[in-house]
Amino acid sequence: MGWCKSTSSGQTKLHARSSRNGILKEGQIRHGSTFGLNLYQIIPTSVQRTYIRENRGHALYMAYSKILRRLREEKTNYRRRRTMLMGKRDFVTVVISNENTQVQILHPGMEGDQVIASAHSRHLLQNGWQGSRKNIPAAYLTGYLAGKKALSSGAKDAILYTGTRRYTQRMAAALRGVIDAGLEIPADPETFPPEERINGDHLSVKNDVAKFKSAIDSEVHAS
Repeated sequence: MGWCKSTSSGQTKLHARSSRNGILKEGQIRHGSTFGLNLYQIIPTSVQRTYIRENRGHALYMAYSKILRRLREEKTNYRRRRTMLMGKRDFVTVVISNENTQVQILHPGMEGDQVIASAHSRHLLQNGWQGSRKNIPAAYLTGYLAGKKALSSGAKDAILYTGTRRYTQRMAAALRGVIDAGLEIPADPETFPPEERINGDHLSVKNDVAKFKSAIDSEVHAS
């Protein structure tokens, strides 16, 4: 099986000398020695895609299609984001890292998203928080703080935008915290963690969630 390269009308053609295995699969390109690469080299689909435009006899017409960087890095789901932007509603994002939890309420715009309110789990340390800052109680209180800040900024309702992230119990706890703060968000209560997990009864290091909520209320009203 041999391959040679020729160009015509700005397109690159790979001519097969044999009709065996002449069909290329998506994400797979067969290169000959004229390309300086080994035969049957595999190029991942996530890096570039090759579409077979036409297959006449032994000639294969292929074109390169560039993938957006954030889509290639799996950071943005453009289909979900387009649907979210069409609604023109404020949205909630929950980011849980290796150590902390961050909850933001944003307003979509043509020039970029505008942050209405933002809360970070490091803020809980000011009131004596102990233990992990990414567990379910910490996520709940971080969402509660973000919701109170959003209400004081004039926000009334929003939707949850997960992007490429999975909807986990910690994300559900943060969402419930935003809802308990007073923001109207469409959500199924059955997806929320039970009350004992919100209070951290299952954890070895326990914190008084009700006490932290009272402290958050005092701070937001004072500001």
